[in-house]
Amino acid sequence: MAPTLVAAEIAVEFEIVAQSGVTPIPGGNGSFGGFGTTPAIDANGNVVFTGGGNNQAGVYTAIGQCCQKVADKNTLVPGGGGITFFDFTGGQRPDIDNGRVVFEAWDSLYRTGYYSNAGQSSATSIAEVVGPVSTWSGLGDPWLDGSTVAIYGIQNPNDYEILEWFGVSGSTGIVNPGAGYNVAYDTQASRDAGAVILSRYSSSAYDIGIAYGNGTFESLAVSGVTEMPGLPGIRFDTFYSYPVIDRGGEDAAFLAYSTQIQGLFKRSAGGALENVADTTRSIPGTNDTFRIFKESGASVSNGQVAFQAKGQYFREGLYTDVGGELVTIVDTENLDTLQLGGQSVRISGISMGPKSFALTNDGYELVFHANLALGGTAIVRATISSGDGSVPTDYFTVFKNFSDNSSTWVQVSLTCSSGTVTDSPRWVREGTPGVFTVENAASSATCSAQELQVPAGYVKDESDCQDGDGLNGSCTIVNSAEVTPTTDNFTVFKDFTDNDSSWVEVALSCSSGTVLDSPQWASEDAPAVFTVENAESGATCSASEVQMPSGYDKDESDCNDGDPVDGSCTLVNSPQSSGQSGTFTVYKDFTDNSTSWVMVTLSCTSGSIVDSVIWAREGAPAVFDIENAQPGTTCTATESRVIAGYIENESDCQDGDPLNSSCTLVNSPDSGNSTNSFTVYKDFTDNNSSWVQIALSCSSGTVTDSPQFAREGDPAVFTIENAAPGTECTAIETQSPDGYSKDESGCQDGDPLDGSCTIVNSVLPSNEEQFEVNVDFSDNNSSWVQITLSCTSGTIDSAGKLASESSPAIFTITGADAGATCTASQSQLPSGYDADDSDCRNGDPVGSSCTMLNTLQVVSRGIIAETNFESGTTEGWSGGSNIGIDGTFAIDQYSIRVGKRAASELAFSTAGYRNVSVTMWMATTSLLRTDACYAEISTNGGFSWTGVLTMTAQDIEGSFQSNTLSLPSADDNLNVRLRYRNESKGKGGFCYGDEVVVEGTLL
Repeated sequence: MAPTLVAAEIAVEFEIVAQSGVTPIPGGNGSFGGFGTTPAIDANGNVVFTGGGNNQAGVYTAIGQCCQKVADKNTLVPGGGGITFFDFTGGQRPDIDNGRVVFEAWDSLYRTGYYSNAGQSSATSIAEVVGPVSTWSGLGDPWLDGSTVAIYGIQNPNDYEILEWFGVSGSTGIVNPGAGYNVAYDTQASRDAGAVILSRYSSSAYDIGIAYGNGTFESLAVSGVTEMPGLPGIRFDTFYSYPVIDRGGEDAAFLAYSTQIQGLFKRSAGGALENVADTTRSIPGTNDTFRIFKESGASVSNGQVAFQAKGQYFREGLYTDVGGELVTIVDTENLDTLQLGGQSVRISGISMGPKSFALTNDGYELVFHANLALGGTAIVRATISSGDGSVPTDYFTVFKNFSDNSSTWVQVSLTCSSGTVTDSPRWVREGTPGVFTVENAASSATCSAQELQVPAGYVKDESDCQDGDGLNGSCTIVNSAEVTPTTDNFTVFKDFTDNDSSWVEVALSCSSGTVLDSPQWASEDAPAVFTVENAESGATCSASEVQMPSGYDKDESDCNDGDPVDGSCTLVNSPQSSGQSGTFTVYKDFTDNSTSWVMVTLSCTSGSIVDSVIWAREGAPAVFDIENAQPGTTCTATESRVIAGYIENESDCQDGDPLNSSCTLVNSPDSGNSTNSFTVYKDFTDNNSSWVQIALSCSSGTVTDSPQFAREGDPAVFTIENAAPGTECTAIETQSPDGYSKDESGCQDGDPLDGSCTIVNSVLPSNEEQFEVNVDFSDNNSSWVQITLSCTSGTIDSAGKLASESSPAIFTITGADAGATCTASQSQLPSGYDADDSDCRNGDPVGSSCTMLNTLQVVSRGIIAETNFESGTTEGWSGGSNIGIDGTFAIDQYSIRVGKRAASELAFSTAGYRNVSVTMWMATTSLLRTDACYAEISTNGGFSWTGVLTMTAQDIEGSFQSNTLSLPSADDNLNVRLRYRNESKGKGGFCYGDEVVVEGTLL
């Protein structure tokens, strides 16, 4: 390598890792034709990158000399049933740690997944991290930390998480962002020594910080609260998507924005936040000013950062604060000529990523992608060291050696006989030594190192690090597994006399030895088995319940009579004599019929709730079990977290419902408009406590939760959205209780929004009887019809009443003779139905009922327009330079292909048709993450459009999907249009339309 002096503070040596047209493709033919733009490097100087050429593609490493193949198009996909990888040029960057890698790849079925050889038996053994068939979507960059992979992703709509995959076991977990917090959208995962940096939000805060493996969270900056270092009076607003971390969270860096200022900030060795650079600061050695920082172009190692940024004009460069001052490593203007392979080579473009910078045994190293001015590309390594005028700096390396090859991190401190150790203590492990920096030391200085805390189960040997090694030397601290002590096992069984399956926490104490795992949880089917180390002969043990289960008495006598250390005993719980058990059901109602799951929490005035938090959705209520409740117990329920985009209504679950009843939690889409309420009270003249169903209708707006149940003391509180000023509401009782008459007059006079009314039920006199007329629509239509009743004797309370499928007409007849009969007829029947009144024409006795049947008339439908492009032409759809017929991706032989930022339309008329529906099929290829394809309909000649189907890069490439949409505005319309529209940024992104059918019913 030939040195190139970049600035007075640092010196940089450049070398080519791999170059297009020169470096052979390992395991392939010929040389590389190009590379992915964001290589990564680990603390051992190992490099990973993607590349290809000559119809070859793969993931490759440079461990020592370049290159080694990790996977290519000939490699079998793990668990893929014999298929191979197809492409490695996805948007997510590979990572490397201790020579092992993680990467994203597409298989030959055009499905994407994540794969790694970390934690596997050999580097050639690849495991599936997240497969093509997964509940996760929107996955981001994978980050490798030892044998653990961390990836940002989405599990359910608006449910953002950080997934952890543990390579040795293959198990997974979720990073905890802290109680009451959620992971912020698109916060990419960066993990080191078990700590993860991320941005998060709650109902009242948005911040960035570090989630540690022990469950704690350290906030680094809070939006709207924390002041940006070096920018007085300006507070953080937005945190960008690619924060980075090192040394288990002691070092961190992130990009942020506020008040038109963008900047890069870091903390080093657990200290305060520092301003590295921002858009008010000059670029070193120029009259230019930083303008844009690459969002994914900042990397941190050992408290120092390297980053990519642009100036005001055409300058773009890589910069670092190694050496204490901000300096330029390389840029596209002043410092664009590098010494590579003994030649001066000018570069025209550069790119680095969040994993491109590391402190290695050779110093700080940065790997980046370079476009060469004379053609071709290269992966370049820059080794950075102090230059003239800097503080004299030396290094000392401390290695870790576990006798059983454990990958545990250990904190190590270094002291030297002269000079200053600037970065002690540090975390180290096997394969990741601690490289300490020593400034201003005499040449004869010696150093020693010690382990600050011995890992549990090990003994340490620091002798190699206590004999005075010289500067720029190294030593090794050895940890050996302790000799296995003598162990005994003591078993504590649980016995609930009612066979309850609850878990109980149990503690054990013994007369000698050490109980390693007390307390533990136990149940009837799973006893607690304790381990006791180094107990003396004749030792005895006793056990107790840490907390007695609610509603039970305990008997610990069998566990307190001195059982031997390798014996057992039983703890007995018996139900207390008082109290009762029951259930409570919480239903979910989305007014737009969403199928999302929500978490429901129940609380009751007495008793023990077996599982107080249960998931529920429409059609799958949460059914809670309550034990040992006292008479008169009531329960309330809440939704633990409201789904974004919805407004919750918990009123039905907040009025104290009794045991063995239910309530409903309602979610309505948040339109951002007004919400009002209306209360309907119930009054029984005899103070009956029965529940009655109430329906509400208003002159404008939408009643989101009608009907509801009400009773005396528990009114029905309705929610009305988007009602106009002056709106009035009326309420009815859908069915009168047996033996009662109803008076709805107080709720039929048009009460205003946020008002109330009362429906009264009176006990029927002994000479009164009722007759009920039901309505049944064959298609379950909810329309109301007018019912007229006549009887052979007696007085009918009303000549006519309204009825629907859910609300029959109930007539009261006073003074009817014995044997009196009634007949009924209906009017105001909706068009398109055949009526059958026969059941109500045969003279049913007073006090009984009959049913009106209304059957939907069968009307044939016809095809208005149909195109399938099998003629090999656009068949009337508009054309253009980016519109064509495709024979590769089609349902049959041909489809219409729509290219970048293009649209193709079809105009037609639906005159003479009603109930018009349109079905459109569509597929996509090569979309980028923010691209989309749209199938749309316009009913006003193209002035505005309504979506029929939308597809993005998350959908399977080349796989056709369809949707059918009916719009009332499309009926009997002369100006209907359909279109396929492509909103992609890349040249290779295409939308494919096929099998378009428009149907309707003749007027």
